[in-house]
Amino acid sequence: MSFNNTDYIYDHLPARFRRDDKDLLLKRFLQIFGDTLDTWDGDFDSFWETIDPDTAPLEWLVFWLNALFGWSFFPNHFTTTDKRRVYRNFARHLARRGTRRGIELFLKDFGIIAKVHTRAQAWGEGVWGEQVFSVTQPLYLIVEIIRLETPAMDASYLGEGAWGEAIYTRPTPPVTEADIINLVRYQQPHAQVINIAWRLSGYEPVNYDPVWYQFSWDFTSWAEEPEW
Repeated sequence: MSFNNTDYIYDHLPARFRRDDKDLLLKRFLQIFGDTLDTWDGDFDSFWETIDPDTAPLEWLVFWLNALFGWSFFPNHFTTTDKRRVYRNFARHLARRGTRRGIELFLKDFGIIAKVHTRAQAWGEGVWGEQVFSVTQPLYLIVEIIRLETPAMDASYLGEGAWGEAIYTRPTPPVTEADIINLVRYQQPHAQVINIAWRLSGYEPVNYDPVWYQFSWDFTSWAEEPEW
């Protein structure tokens, strides 16, 4: 039997009050407060569902990320499942913030597969065809963007198009260069100079010519004219 606040309040009144309440007028009056308490109990019992990443509604996901972590950015292609993943992992991201592994996992949650280099490679570590980076000073790291994970899309195949229909031949990048720089900056890496090297030029996953871009904390014009 479920708990009823009206019965609980009424049963804990002094006996003479209940004895004189022949028409249950007092109990009907107390039902106003009992029903209110029942509603509050139900909200309290289900409150965990608004916090749990697997059950929280979308508006609560956005609210908790903003209220608890100050985070409000999502790429345009992100689904509710993607947002649940970011919310579930965000506390872990903060615990690893600024570390090599932390930057890699944080970018991966946004579909950016990257490798962070914090030291120079010793002789014999490299393999044929692999990019080799030189780290020449302390507090210096390289973020190598390997690829961008492409979101699910409804592509047009040969023969699907109709006369007058617009056909998109080049997909839009899921995140912009400025988004990636902002994500790296949010991590507050333990470095004074950061190099970002791209294995892909633009949104071409088969181009292995690195495109270089460098910024430091006192450099503020990167968003105006990025040299990609």
